[in-house]
Amino acid sequence: MAKRSKGEGGIYEEPGGTWRAIVYINGKAHKRRAATREAAEALRQQLLAQRSAGIDVGGGGQTLAAWLVTWQAAKERNLRERSQANNRRLIDGYLMPLLGTTPLNKLKADKLQATLHRVQDDIVKESGGRYTGARTVQALAQLLRASLDLARKRRLIEHNPMEGVELPSYSAAEKEPLSDVQLQAFLNKAHEHPLAALWRLYALLGLRRGEGLGVRWDDLDFDAGIIHIKQQVQEIDGKPTLGEPKYTSARTLPLPAACVESLRELRAAQMRLRLKRAKTYQDQGLVFANRDGGPLWPSNVLEAFYTLRAAAGAPPSATIHTLRHTLATLLDECGASEALKAGILGHGKRSVTQRYTHARLAAMRKVIEQVSERITRKAA
Repeated sequence: MAKRSKGEGGIYEEPGGTWRAIVYINGKAHKRRAATREAAEALRQQLLAQRSAGIDVGGGGQTLAAWLVTWQAAKERNLRERSQANNRRLIDGYLMPLLGTTPLNKLKADKLQATLHRVQDDIVKESGGRYTGARTVQALAQLLRASLDLARKRRLIEHNPMEGVELPSYSAAEKEPLSDVQLQAFLNKAHEHPLAALWRLYALLGLRRGEGLGVRWDDLDFDAGIIHIKQQVQEIDGKPTLGEPKYTSARTLPLPAACVESLRELRAAQMRLRLKRAKTYQDQGLVFANRDGGPLWPSNVLEAFYTLRAAAGAPPSATIHTLRHTLATLLDECGASEALKAGILGHGKRSVTQRYTHARLAAMRKVIEQVSERITRKAA
């Protein structure tokens, strides 16, 4: 066999019959073991190709667990706290135990595909078939694709192995809005509830669960009849946490007259509680607070909704988000334009037409009061 030129590396047989390929990259020897001479030669060619492409062969040998630490540090500064917590849950719950010790350059499409199948099968089994696991698998795939794409851009691997992975289809189930009668029944049951004002805000303004819990007294202007949505409460790492609302969701809305009375009553009750618990009460300015002034647990609010839902005879599939979906339907039926509806619900891209103006607020007030009159005339 002809002698190779300098820098082309080589192959040699080891004691015991195995073979090795060796190529020097940036002055460091990179070796690969193979069962046959032909396989060793293929590995040598692969190393040469990686060197020519500028691939960091050594860096590609780091484990997925080590790389995810680097990726998180680069990524998380641009993510909201809730998204960071979701990523940690996926990484710690699935990727670390199943793929954490695998080197980046050993991650192949078939291995990733098998891992995602395993995750989905386990979810189906553990839930007794109640969940398909498709949503979790898609979230895992999105995280893997993003992290490995950065590894590719940094020349740690030649290509992103997620490109060859097939994912299960997932689409959110179509949610039916509540009928007028069902929504009226719910608000009737909610009228005597300690969170009556919150249920009305959800129903008449379509606030997201966390947005409603994040409202402060300073965000309310009873004289002008407006409410500012500026923050939200989410459960992050096992505790209720205050934070900014979803992008484009900060907005100013008209406060329906039907909500004002219940909010004033809640304010008076909260003042009495503050006096009674003066030693432990830490006022954070929240409208909907626990007995010590802190934010309510979103999961507890959800459980309270389920209790009211059952008492009102609402469909078992109804959620707090169903109230938001119901308002969207009512806004359509009351003639709201798409732009106006998007402004009320905090949807879409921020634009000049979504900015706070008196004319826009007046248009919102008109359609929201139409909805309020339609729904609350029997829910009192």
